[in-house]
Amino acid sequence: MVKVSVVAPVYKVEDHLRQCLDCLAAQTYKNIEVITVDDGSPDSCGKICDEYAEKYSNFRVLHQENQGLSAARNNGVLIAEGELLTFVDSDDMVTKDYVEYLVSLREKYSADISIGGYKYQYENKELAAASREEKEYVMTASEALTRMNYGKGFSVFQWGKLYPTELVRRYPSPLGKLYEDLSTTYKMIGQCKKVVFGSRCIYFWMQRENSITRSVFDERHLYAITAAGNQLRYIEKHFPDAVPAAKARYMSKPAELFAIAMKSKDRYKYYKLLRSKLRFVGTCIKDKNVKKSMKLRCIAMKTGYLPSLAVFKAHDKLKELFI
Repeated sequence: MVKVSVVAPVYKVEDHLRQCLDCLAAQTYKNIEVITVDDGSPDSCGKICDEYAEKYSNFRVLHQENQGLSAARNNGVLIAEGELLTFVDSDDMVTKDYVEYLVSLREKYSADISIGGYKYQYENKELAAASREEKEYVMTASEALTRMNYGKGFSVFQWGKLYPTELVRRYPSPLGKLYEDLSTTYKMIGQCKKVVFGSRCIYFWMQRENSITRSVFDERHLYAITAAGNQLRYIEKHFPDAVPAAKARYMSKPAELFAIAMKSKDRYKYYKLLRSKLRFVGTCIKDKNVKKSMKLRCIAMKTGYLPSLAVFKAHDKLKELFI
């Protein structure tokens, strides 16, 4: 059994950390090490990590001064001993067969990277039911980049994927930036000959009000647009068949950011700024692979501020209602 390293950055999640670590302690795949990286958390997270390291022989803790999520991930990767590596955010949950499923997919198809399915999970709801029908997709790098950027089953997040450890070390997360996933995942996939995606839900992305993707908007969030632009240029150069999907990803970022900016007192200022960043709307509206909800939100942003508020508020309510 090949050894797998699980890297879990930890910061200010004391109310949810045990739930996550219990999932990792219960993994059916036994040849794993779990590396928790305490990023100078001011609460009891560091003590909880130490507690689990004392209880489980395959748990390790790295304590560091607060440096941010990217540095925590990078430093965890540097000390990983596994040949393969996966990430888990420490306020999320995974199934007991999370690692086993990813390893089995990778071995079954001799793939470089394997990817599992995920679901949004709100705190006040029971865990989503398992998929009724499971499918497996074997892809080239270009096909994987296309599916990823259209959000067909999986997205750019570093979690929920199993990589060769050396590949992750080759593409560290950018320090001090948000949306580090968008800066790195496409580069790793771009180095692959074969990628496999299995639709079984193995990862639960917890939707919490204080998470980065739901927090109050500030200038740091704008890096997402820069990262999407960098990805688009990379794909234009190396994978021309995946360009329409990369354009869709670029178009979606201002809309996704406005959903966060709506909570800000300066939301009108940010609306004008983000509206100016919208590109490829006309092209993407004609693209049948772009989700209708994203097309509607982008059209609303092009139409005006008040229509944008109405459409985005309705989208958020419907999303929580049906998930």
